[in-house]
Amino acid sequence: MSNVLHITCTELCDLDGITEEIIFEAVEYGVINPVTGNAVSDWMFTACEAAQLKRAMRLQQDLELDWVAIALVINLQQENETLQQENQRLQQRLQRFLSNDT
Repeated sequence: MSNVLHITCTELCDLDGITEEIIFEAVEYGVINPVTGNAVSDWMFTACEAAQLKRAMRLQQDLELDWVAIALVINLQQENETLQQENQRLQQRLQRFLSNDT
């Protein structure tokens, strides 16, 4: 059994300002993805997905973005994070290489 925390659609709706419609739109535009369930009421999400939905809602409220723009911004944020991690790994490898070279 996995140690990943799963959150139901109902539990997400219990959070402030989140409706089933918001969850449906976020899934429809690829902002979040359910890990299980065929119907909206059966959807389960990871804690990371729930946090991403809250981040998306802040973007929508603060910047008045539509779901297409939110999906793009989140995708770019994830890409940026991946590139930063890769850059850090490459810098560490370079440091090891340079220190072995001396």
